[in-house]
Amino acid sequence: MTVISRRIATPLTGKTALTISRAKSLAEIMERAGGRARVRKVIFGDGTGDIHLYGSFTDFTIGTKAVTAMGKDPAMAAWHAEREADPAAHLKGPEMYRCAFGEPSQKPVILQRTRHFGVNARPAGHCGRHPFNGGSTNRGQRNG
Repeated sequence: MTVISRRIATPLTGKTALTISRAKSLAEIMERAGGRARVRKVIFGDGTGDIHLYGSFTDFTIGTKAVTAMGKDPAMAAWHAEREADPAAHLKGPEMYRCAFGEPSQKPVILQRTRHFGVNARPAGHCGRHPFNGGSTNRGQRNG
């Protein structure tokens, strides 16, 4: 089982290069702590311009040890201080995922995207006549 964490940085105007540099620094810290890391830039679609940092660990135990080691790394403290002194992006994450079957590809991945769709569901037995969809709630009357 592989555990994957994702952090998303949305650069402030004019700060993309600094955001990428900081993401690469964080990736180096993560790799020193025992993980693998990749930095990618979203080039089209939802989140265009965002910088994604993907970290992967062989399991949750290794991932937890890596996060603990990252917290003790002086470079991590310096990274946070630099970010606090000169903000360059809005950060989101980490989001956690796991591969329940197989292993992730070792080939370079150009784009990974997760989509969430909402579906408006009608209750069972609903006839579809409702004031919000052009119908009427008055039984026995015809709708226009």
